Amino acid sequence: MSSSAPSPDYHRLYTVEEYFALEEVSEVRHEYHKGEIFPLDGPRARAGSTFAHNTIKQNCVIGLRAALKGSGCRVFDENVRTEMEPNARYTYPDVVVTCESSTDGTNRLVRQPTLVIEVLSDSTAAYDRGVKLDQYMRLPSMRQIILIHQKFPLIQSYVRPNETAAWTVISLRDLADVLHLPILGLELSLALIYDEVTLGPWWVWRNDEEKL
Repeated sequence: MSSSAPSPDYHRLYTVEEYFALEEVSEVRHEYHKGEIFPLDGPRARAGSTFAHNTIKQNCVIGLRAALKGSGCRVFDENVRTEMEPNARYTYPDVVVTCESSTDGTNRLVRQPTLVIEVLSDSTAAYDRGVKLDQYMRLPSMRQIILIHQKFPLIQSYVRPNETAAWTVISLRDLADVLHLPILGLELSLALIYDEVTLGPWWVWRNDEEKL
């Protein structure tokens, strides 16, 4: 962080305007929850980045951007915030796609996400698959939520065709499988998503799956 940037104060409550101002100058990203801020980078962070995490995220972004070029939908990575609840909750998905408005995503803020991808880690898996998943499901514009495990091949895809429809979930476990993105009219292979990622042996996959 530069010497001119203010140090975040994790013991005080921030207004939304103060939070936005902090994020413009901070080298550490923060999640915002009704005045409280939580670091997503650095030693105090809830999330930790790994080579596998970054590679999977980049594979998804590259694949989506190439497929969505000229469609009107836009892809953003983890440096763009998503509004979970107006003036109350903001976070940074690993990947977010918006198709709702040509201006959505400006000023590093997506208000109408169509699809989000979260790459799970040991420190965030319970939160991402619990509270955060529930918040994503409540967003009117959301059509697909994808959770990707980074240690072994397992992707869980939650889909609904419209705001009033029920969510359905499918699990993909084989690198020969294809992840369908019906709202975007495209698909990504698991081989592409996990390209250049070293995956764990079968017994690690089995033990972790039993925890799901």
